[in-house]
Amino acid sequence: MKHLLIYLLLMTRFAVAQKVFNPLGAESAAIGGTAVANSGSFAIQNNVAGMVWTDKVEVSVYNEMRYRLTNLSLSNANVLMPFKRFHLGFGVNHFGYDLYNQQKFNIAIARKLNSQFSLGVSMALFGINISENSQAFTFMGDMGLQYKPTKNLNFGISIFNPTQSKLSENNNVKVPTYARIGTSFHFSEKLMINAEFEKSLGLPEIFRSGFAYKIHPAFTLRTGASTNPFLLTFGAGVKWSKLKVDMAASYHQILGVTPHLSLICVFVN
Repeated sequence: MKHLLIYLLLMTRFAVAQKVFNPLGAESAAIGGTAVANSGSFAIQNNVAGMVWTDKVEVSVYNEMRYRLTNLSLSNANVLMPFKRFHLGFGVNHFGYDLYNQQKFNIAIARKLNSQFSLGVSMALFGINISENSQAFTFMGDMGLQYKPTKNLNFGISIFNPTQSKLSENNNVKVPTYARIGTSFHFSEKLMINAEFEKSLGLPEIFRSGFAYKIHPAFTLRTGASTNPFLLTFGAGVKWSKLKVDMAASYHQILGVTPHLSLICVFVN
């Protein structure tokens, strides 16, 4: 009965194409879901402008099992490739199971405007399948900007689906349109604090915050929280040479725990 209730609650929300693919990454999940000021390959999904702050090829994969239900699993894979004048990224996302699922395939490009500013855009094919009888697809885009006034401080802003693309003109299924703005501040080499604000059309505001503490060059602890719905988050990251493993859990007081796992592999150009 508990699982049936969760299904009814969640599928009502997901049926109107809620934000199941953003933010992504276990590192982000552990620090309250803050992501708009972060960098690396998960920026392909979270804020494309953040792709430019790495000069190495990155391949990342991510999985979360919402409220520990296999039918509510989300999977993601990304490839980030830096070039001399721009950075290119590819992402593949899947959520759901055979009777209901969502997919997103996106390509992103970003470049530095100067040593402090970066700008990026992304185009995506987004689709929903409901059983075998109903399918809908649409193209959409998002754009992002990041500003680094110092090496320890970063600001980010991202706008998702600014054209307000719809899955179908014949029904009320809409892809969400929202904007996020946030900051990431490194107090030292060990301590980082993030804060972020999100506003979606027709939905309440969301505030996220979190911090990470590097207790060893290879091991980091993280925690955070977010609102609407209220979630407590925590996790850890381990780094071995070119491989990074991030684990996290987010807790909803009614629906329970969602585990998150990311793997990132860095290749030297």
